[in-house]
Amino acid sequence: MSERKQEILEAACRVIGRRGVRGLRVEEIAREADVSVALIYYYFDGRANLLQRVLEYVNDRAGLYTETRPAAGASARERIDDVLLREIQDDPAVIENVIVWSEVTASALFEPNLRDAVCRSNERWAASLAELIRTGQQEGTVPGGIAADDAAVRLTALVDGLSSRWLTGAMTAEVARDLLQQAIARELGVPA
Repeated sequence: MSERKQEILEAACRVIGRRGVRGLRVEEIAREADVSVALIYYYFDGRANLLQRVLEYVNDRAGLYTETRPAAGASARERIDDVLLREIQDDPAVIENVIVWSEVTASALFEPNLRDAVCRSNERWAASLAELIRTGQQEGTVPGGIAADDAAVRLTALVDGLSSRWLTGAMTAEVARDLLQQAIARELGVPA
């Protein structure tokens, strides 16, 4: 990706992270990125395409902080906890990412051109987690009778819901993480 394109995506994330998507104008992003509106249209062919690319961008950024980093030899079960809990942390980069992802996802309710991108994003996230659950089943750290795909959808949906409550101040990150750990243990049948 070109440096200019990345600067535009980062600027879009900052603007969305501050004020949301509703009523967002390409001109605001151009000002934030210190580029012309024409350059944004050159790279992204309009607001809808820009928002789709923003979603892809925040997914890529999430991969940077959710990649598993537990100690060498960590089980798949431990990696599952690690990956999910990294989505709820009081780090400004994580907070911005979660806000932007939530905003673009919510906008897909009213902007049909975003729905496919949001669906693909959710499917990739759940598939990645399901694969980790299956790995845990193969190594014996997750019970074999659990439907990995279903558990992954429930857990990723729970992260979304807890993130919304955490970011709106309904609960602290600590409470959200504790509830998530309890749910993971119940869903996967074993404590970490």
